[in-house]
Amino acid sequence: MEDFISNFLNAVGIRHDGPMAFRLILQPVMSLIYAIVAGVRDAKAGRKPLIQALIFGNTKRSRKDILKEIWKDIGKVFILATVMEIIFEIIEFKTVHPLVVLRVSFYLAIVPYVIMRGPVERIVELFIKKKSNSD
Repeated sequence: MEDFISNFLNAVGIRHDGPMAFRLILQPVMSLIYAIVAGVRDAKAGRKPLIQALIFGNTKRSRKDILKEIWKDIGKVFILATVMEIIFEIIEFKTVHPLVVLRVSFYLAIVPYVIMRGPVERIVELFIKKKSNSD
């Protein structure tokens, strides 16, 4: 499993050794926390899962509103990921590659959020239905 993760990180251009390797754990964990909070909020409001709402649309919210909500939730984590990656590149390479910084920040901050928000919403929704059925 460790080789798989290492190969994936190398394939997407994320250096996982050297200084500031903790960013590879910190950023996705922060993103997952925001995804859990948003998923619980979606389940309580009875909204469609995130990807489904973006792809197929939603009568209650427009795609623009959904994207604004995503940025509100994950924007701080993305900015932190970007700053940490810039610091890493300055320490490691003595230069900054803007496209690499944005790509790595996207993979570490946005991708975990988008992947986990829907499943969290569905799991919480199951518990809410189960609770309402037992009442």
